Amino acid sequence: MAFFVSAAVIGLCAPTAFACTGSGFTVGDQLNPALATPTFNADETYGRYSAAQMRTHYVDHNIRPNLTLPPPLLLLLLLLLFSSQAAQVRTHFADQSSSPPLRFANSRGTSFSCVDARGDGELLGTPGGDLAELVSAIIAWFKLEQKPVNKADIKTLFDAFMDRIARRGRPLFFHTDDGRLRQMFAALKKAGMEPQPSKLPDTAPTDAAVANMWLEHLIKPEFQGCGHIRLMLGAATAPFYSVKLNGTEVANCVDVPAADCISSAEVASEVMTLFYKYYWFTPAGSEQRQKVKLVVDLGPLVGKAVTIVSASNGNGTCRFQHPLIFPNKAGSTLFVYHDAAVKEFRDMAVRVGQMTTAAKRARMIALWNGVAGLQLGSTLTYLAPANDIGIFPVTINTVPGAAAGR
Repeated sequence: MAFFVSAAVIGLCAPTAFACTGSGFTVGDQLNPALATPTFNADETYGRYSAAQMRTHYVDHNIRPNLTLPPPLLLLLLLLLFSSQAAQVRTHFADQSSSPPLRFANSRGTSFSCVDARGDGELLGTPGGDLAELVSAIIAWFKLEQKPVNKADIKTLFDAFMDRIARRGRPLFFHTDDGRLRQMFAALKKAGMEPQPSKLPDTAPTDAAVANMWLEHLIKPEFQGCGHIRLMLGAATAPFYSVKLNGTEVANCVDVPAADCISSAEVASEVMTLFYKYYWFTPAGSEQRQKVKLVVDLGPLVGKAVTIVSASNGNGTCRFQHPLIFPNKAGSTLFVYHDAAVKEFRDMAVRVGQMTTAAKRARMIALWNGVAGLQLGSTLTYLAPANDIGIFPVTINTVPGAAAGR
């Protein structure tokens, strides 16, 4: 059940000696938003958006009931909208291809930030970042083992991740935002905390009752700055992120009895509790504290498009090397999702980390990808503005080169 990593694994996770660079990029067609998750054609390219599918999704199903334009005009409007978004994506990536040159990172030794469009730093992105990946991994593990959710196994898996995967150069990433924190501070005062807090504590409050009050509020859905995790926790949306325990297929828990459901809310709230306890009870500045990274984003979520970023040299000398992208730069904001990179990370965590027996590894990898895909589809459906903007695959032409990597 636990992750076991030898010195050889640490070497595997370290940056490679060679460097890779980008030599141009391609923005693909707008993906079909009518699909629950991005799907693949027979040749494993992303499924493309067609006018017929657009007409079915936007006209027949009347997704935008406030628009009363005749169907041909509505279709033209949507085509123009997606054309504009595609142009914005091209501008965003053209700027980053040259100023400064793209840097590359090893998917097996780099933290995954959230796809959130507010980040100021270059990143590899996945919805909810590392913490959400750990949640989906634990859900997949319960599915694999056909065990009901319990705190003991969640703690074992969390501790193993912190001991064997997270490290100072590859911390476990988790984020919130300033607006949700301020709402929580007001709620804490209303609950009786005096004086009203004005910042998140860097260490655990010495008063156990106060610490428990903090933890109780820190895991409430309404105080989550990460929309992906907020939806995992919310009573109305959690069934779409939870997974049916019985059966071989990854299916959500809509209309599924609680006893047959691996609850995303239960798993995510416990993982978050363990994260904050780890954060609070490790000395600030210590090597242990540097194994976690807590980020507070600023401002509203205003991504103009969702981008699924991949590199062309996936099986060559630049294997495992992926472009670090700025989601927010000079007023241009995008959601940045590194689908291929995060799948490589999951494969490493299961296979090299020995998360399960050799006989079960392939099944565990498939389940983890399935759970994460189900949750991605739910976020693209229920999280604004991600559910109302275009989705574009972006391929970076990657070649060995002299550009600095990490």
